[in-house]
Amino acid sequence: MAGSSKDLDPAPLLDQWNLTLEGTRPARRQAQIFEVRMEDGVPAMLKVYRRPSLGSEAESPNFLSLMDGDSTARLLRMCPGALLLERLEGEMLSKVVARGDDEAATEIIIDIAEAIRKKRQRFKPAKDLNKRFETLQETPLDAHPILATATFRQARDVMRRAIDRDATANRGMLHGDLHHTNVVKGHRGWCVIDPMTLFGEAEAEYGQAFCNPSYQVEIVSDPKRAIRVANQINCRTGLNHERLIAWGVVMAAHSLVKEVNRTPFEQRLLDRASARLEALVTAYGTVANR
Repeated sequence: MAGSSKDLDPAPLLDQWNLTLEGTRPARRQAQIFEVRMEDGVPAMLKVYRRPSLGSEAESPNFLSLMDGDSTARLLRMCPGALLLERLEGEMLSKVVARGDDEAATEIIIDIAEAIRKKRQRFKPAKDLNKRFETLQETPLDAHPILATATFRQARDVMRRAIDRDATANRGMLHGDLHHTNVVKGHRGWCVIDPMTLFGEAEAEYGQAFCNPSYQVEIVSDPKRAIRVANQINCRTGLNHERLIAWGVVMAAHSLVKEVNRTPFEQRLLDRASARLEALVTAYGTVANR
């Protein structure tokens, strides 16, 4: 059932598409990924979903088809409930940050986001940013003491302004989940995987870049890093500093709410999310008051 972590059975699709199973990744809430090889020997990833509609990734085939391998993994085949995707066998972008080159990693994210931006008006996704952050908007402040803090209240104010502004902005197709562990190196270069496919302003595409790599706490909890990332993006794209960091605040607040609602609850992860949010709210205040 949807929401379960029970293993899925790829056998019918292996037969249908003449695939050889080479590896099985852990089952997730929405889908399970299988490493396969096609009949012609080409390595691929079979992503089997719990719902025929593909759940929250329902429009990912539209995104991947439109991008056609331009800074994205290629969509090879599809059917209800499953996608066959290009297998990217290199390292994740988070490894670049771990080696000490956060700025180079940000440049790669900008490269990918700009490739998407060039095609953003060719498809209008059904899900906008107001819908994307519905849980953040609706979670009561008394759900956990951390949600009653001044920092979280400021973040919700930033979110409301960002969403109101987005409603009248020049919106288009977004990947919607562009972060360091969703960017993988392949033989064609760095490519993004797992599109959420959202409709919103261009600045929103970078929200996750401010919050990741999430496990690099000393990096993502530094307000100066957030300002540096915003400057770096602005220099390449001309996008607005304040709007860029605002979406970082929104994403960090959304992550904090997810940790509050996580089962089983983990204080360590909540503390990490709280530090990220504190840094981004501080950075936003600095930029907004210039």
